[in-house]
This record gives sequence, structure tokens and C-alpha cells, in this order.
Amino acid sequence: MENTYNKQESMSGLAIFMLAAVVAPGLAAIISYFTGAYFGIGILPRPGYMMPDVAFYVLDIITRVIFGISLYFTARQIAESDGAKTLKTVAVTLWLVAYALSLIWIPVFFTLKSYMASFILLAAIVAITTAQFLINLKISVPAALMILPYWGFAIYCAYVNLMIAL
Repeated sequence: MENTYNKQESMSGLAIFMLAAVVAPGLAAIISYFTGAYFGIGILPRPGYMMPDVAFYVLDIITRVIFGISLYFTARQIAESDGAKTLKTVAVTLWLVAYALSLIWIPVFFTLKSYMASFILLAAIVAITTAQFLINLKISVPAALMILPYWGFAIYCAYVNLMIAL
């Protein structure tokens, strides 16, 4: 019986997992720290319902980690047909765009204090993650389900952002 274990494939999977689930949330936390996000939210006008600051930060990191795991599940899915490869490429691209927009949102909201622009960024993130969820349903159901916590948190952040902007 032939051993089908491929060490190189296993290492690339670990690299994707580490990048998406550890490095990406860590980068967001570093940007948040240096733009004053961990210190500035307490002085903002608070909408009708705003969770405690500590819960907000913890939930932000947890949802980013889960969102990163969704990328891992998407990237590890084997795409055999050209259509499946295209869907996988689109899903990964949407993940990267949503993640980049979330990193851009942090300084726009906390440093520039441009609340309407940051709301528009969050609305774009919600739209992108919605499309990503629908595409991932065709690629990997676990990946699609891993998007939902981040999607819900983005909707909540958009609500808080809009209430602050108004």
C-alpha cells in the first residue's frame, strides 16, 4: 500500500492556517493599538446599545480568527473543474479584499475620525462577506459557516458606526 501523505502539502496548509488565523488577526490588533483604537472607543459618543469595550475587542479578535479559518478551509478545498477553480479564486480574493478593507477601516475611524467614510467601508465589508458566504456554500460549507460570525460582527460594527456618525 502506497503512503499518500504529502509533507509539502501539509506544510503549505499549516502556512495558510497560520497566516489566516494567527498573523492576520495579529496584524489587525497591532494596527488597532497604534491608531488608538484600544484607547479611543471609550471617548466616542455611544449609541443605544454598545457592548463593553473589553468585550468588543475580544469579539473582534475572535471573529477575525474564525474568519481566517474560513480562508484556510476555502484554500484547502480541492477544485477539480475550471468552474470550481474560478469560484475558489473569487472566494479567496473576496476574503483578501474584505480583510484589507477592515484594516483600512481602523485608521479611518479612529485616527481620521471620518465616521461616514468608515461606515461606507463597513457596508462594503458586509456586502463582500455576504457574496463570499454565498460563493463558499458551493465550495466548502464549513468555510461558509465560518464567515457568519465575522459577517454578524461587521453588521454590528456598521450599526454602531452609523449611530456615531449620525
